[in-house]
Amino acid sequence: LVTENKHKLEEIERFHSLIAQKLSHLAVGKVILISSSAVYGNHKHIFYEYDTCKPSSNYGRSKLNIENTYLDKFHGNISIFRLGNVLGLDTVGKAFINSNTRSRYIDCRKDYSTPMRTYVDAQILSDTILFYIRNLEYLPQKLNIGRKKPQSMHSAVQELGIDFEFRITDSVSKDLALDTSQLFKILGRYEV
Repeated sequence: LVTENKHKLEEIERFHSLIAQKLSHLAVGKVILISSSAVYGNHKHIFYEYDTCKPSSNYGRSKLNIENTYLDKFHGNISIFRLGNVLGLDTVGKAFINSNTRSRYIDCRKDYSTPMRTYVDAQILSDTILFYIRNLEYLPQKLNIGRKKPQSMHSAVQELGIDFEFRITDSVSKDLALDTSQLFKILGRYEV
């Protein structure tokens, strides 16, 4: 659930705290936690797994609290997957899918460029999870998940087959990308 509602996020954090506590009492091997690149914030352009997290939203702060809850319970027996923007389910994709065709626009700079993002698609996520299931010992504690290269928002919307228009503005979001080289080193080294 992607929301900025503090009360909903606190409820989700309490739920995860209970789940982490219950799981810690079971003889589980390694735990996988799906998190979000929102934990990093927006203070840089490219984020690495070892970067300090400075979330800039309630959602990002909540995700980081949840990560810390699981880290406290499972220490070295956890892998946290920090997902980039999920193609089609990110803010732009959802807004376009739920809007009428007349209001579909993307804010762009004067040169018609749009923010760059690291997108996650079903193939990358399923490859990573399949690899994880087969090779529990090879995954690091934190791993950025997404395509190899960042992609402009407008090319992601085009990939979804959605018509849109550009709207030039001075208030375009920053480029935010994940370094996914560690993921592709892992996936490239072993058969998926």
